[in-house]
Amino acid sequence: MTGEEKLMNIEHGSIVLGWGSIFNSALTEEKSNADWECDENRNLYSFKTIKDIKKESEILIFYGEDYIRSRGKDFKDCN
Repeated sequence: MTGEEKLMNIEHGSIVLGWGSIFNSALTEEKSNADWECDENRNLYSFKTIKDIKKESEILIFYGEDYIRSRGKDFKDCN
């Protein structure tokens, strides 16, 4: 399930605090190096790497196509 699909399945909003709040969005899912899961029963977000992340590189999570478009980007130009 993509990040966008996960967001669409959440029935309520939430704000991630701490380190999870500083991860930037990758412009495409292929460029992301991390992902997240939400445990609604425990009100907990878990972040995991999906690719090796080199020292001093950004942690990037794909927020979804709608997020990219909402920032004035044309998604087809991001690939």
